[in-house]
Amino acid sequence: MATSDDARSSPRHVFPSKQLVAAVVDGKMPSVTDFSRVPCEDVSRSGIAVYLKDEPEVDEYVVGLGKSPDLSYVCARVVHTRQAVHTGQMRYRVGFQFTGRAHLDRSTLTMVRMSDDSATSDAFP
Repeated sequence: MATSDDARSSPRHVFPSKQLVAAVVDGKMPSVTDFSRVPCEDVSRSGIAVYLKDEPEVDEYVVGLGKSPDLSYVCARVVHTRQAVHTGQMRYRVGFQFTGRAHLDRSTLTMVRMSDDSATSDAFP
């Protein structure tokens, strides 16, 4: 699992909200029913930090940003994981780097675009 130092390519902003997160398992995009609403810590153009109950078992995720029905789905990879106390409970603070976008067609998510490491700053408008 990725545990590298948190290298930020753009400024982070406090983001105390709950957003949707689901794992990409064996290259298979999650269905809309696979998402969990998780608390966020901060967000930037290139990534987001969230608190998960369990340690990530995969490196790729899809994050649903915004409020229904105006959700935007982005693909992300784990770049940092550490245990942290959040609201009095031990959680895993997971730093994600946005890697592309996902498109929701009915109940199926599909990858729209992958960005390379040098272009991650424009992965999220």
